[in-house]
Amino acid sequence: MTDLRTVPDDPGEVCGLIAGFLEDWCGTVVVADGEREEEVAAAERRLGFSLPVALRWVFVHVAGVGQDPLVPPARLAVDGHGVLTYREENQGCARWGIRPGRPDPAVVWTDGRQWRPYLDRISVDLLAWCLSEAMTRSGAHVLWCPFEEQPASLTRLGIPDHVFWAEPGAAPVRWFRAGDCLVRNDGDIQLIALGKTKEDVRRTSAEIRGEWRELDD
Repeated sequence: MTDLRTVPDDPGEVCGLIAGFLEDWCGTVVVADGEREEEVAAAERRLGFSLPVALRWVFVHVAGVGQDPLVPPARLAVDGHGVLTYREENQGCARWGIRPGRPDPAVVWTDGRQWRPYLDRISVDLLAWCLSEAMTRSGAHVLWCPFEEQPASLTRLGIPDHVFWAEPGAAPVRWFRAGDCLVRNDGDIQLIALGKTKEDVRRTSAEIRGEWRELDD
């Protein structure tokens, strides 16, 4: 089972961690897509610089349409603040970007007002993004509940705290392992549990106090 308790310093190794998660939890065999690789190369030529290692890898190896889709390579652009937006909330409520120039640059985000710090490394953000996208994929075994308390038994993952963009003034987003499930705490507002099977999430929901329900409820 993919160990997410620590996140490697090297962005290439983080890509390996993403691949392991997708294969282990989602049954996705991660292979390079030649057509997407050409699209990324064309975007890099147009922009005049190479994309960060992890972003390039995700564009080429991972489909980018979901809850917070990746910006298609052909639409990548640097704005007047020097920020390259690479993903967007699906209703346009928030955007995430980087200031190019480093192999694993820090991530900033905006809700349309100003760019603000989000995470120190884009590779870590893309790992968290893949975990979140797995929760919303068709057929995912997911339950959620309004937050009541933080169980001491949960094991922290290696993804650092980051802003819960929907409620920036709330507590941060934190990631945990609970038995055979991954649990995301969204700002002490809600918990979302992802398991490989229905039994996984049933056991976790029985161990963590709350009114658990289907994600669409």
